[in-house]
Amino acid sequence: MNTSLLDTLTRMQAAESIEVVAVVDLDGMIVSAAPSDDEVESLAASAAGVMTFLAALGADTGLGDTIQASIEYVNGTLLVGPVGSDTFLLVLAPQDAPLGQLRLILRRYKAEIEGWLNGTLVE
Repeated sequence: MNTSLLDTLTRMQAAESIEVVAVVDLDGMIVSAAPSDDEVESLAASAAGVMTFLAALGADTGLGDTIQASIEYVNGTLLVGPVGSDTFLLVLAPQDAPLGQLRLILRRYKAEIEGWLNGTLVE
């Protein structure tokens, strides 16, 4: 199958009507995103701050590294979690998206995304 990181993110997006799915580095720069626009860039930059906060919180409390975090808002849900050593996955889903299904999709695609990032998957 001829695919790419963007194809993987697009499949994730379609699997559960996800609004935004992106791989972002810890500086807030987008590695790949579906869709890719100015609003996603702003979201990515803000989410990088969330990841930094989560890392500090895990260290300060002795809980360790972040595996995944979900934040539910009135109008949607934001999920973040590390993929690779210096990138994270960002998912923005509508308010009515089932949280359990979203978490399952993230786990299902994590290894594939990490493969694209570390070069073990190639087109």
